[in-house]
Amino acid sequence: MKKIVSLIISLVASLCLMTIPSTHPVLASQSHLAVNILDGKDAQISNKVVKINSDDDGSVTFNGHTDADATVTVAKQGGNNKHYKVQADDKGNFTKTLKLSSKTKKCNFVITAKSDDNDKSQKETFTVINKAYVKPVAESSSTSSAESDSSGEQSSDNANASSPTPSSSTSGDI
Repeated sequence: MKKIVSLIISLVASLCLMTIPSTHPVLASQSHLAVNILDGKDAQISNKVVKINSDDDGSVTFNGHTDADATVTVAKQGGNNKHYKVQADDKGNFTKTLKLSSKTKKCNFVITAKSDDNDKSQKETFTVINKAYVKPVAESSSTSSAESDSSGEQSSDNANASSPTPSSSTSGDI
């Protein structure tokens, strides 16, 4: 009987504590981040990952809205793990265009925003299927040395990789 009375008193006490308002305010500490998905990208959502197609030339544009003047980071996962930064404008709008190499079949990107007061948004994850992907052709031993010198791959990541601009910016092939 003592155990039942003790259990009831504990239950009533816990209910009373839950109904008393807390004197500590609850702070929302995360910046918001919304990334737009353009029509024609054949978007699919699975396990909180958005799968989209690139443009025909392999370029992909991420644009959206976050806190005013926040820094948006587009992080490429796998391969070179590059981080591209863009500064949102005074209304929170941002755009970042990247071009995938024709040797890249698909690529994962994680996008986050960080405001001036160091509040960080939740991450948005995208898998981009490259429509400009070219399947490698098996090389014969007689032509491999001649073809290895003519890759023609353009890389200008250093010029635009971390240049903060509120307008569209394009990086080299990634």
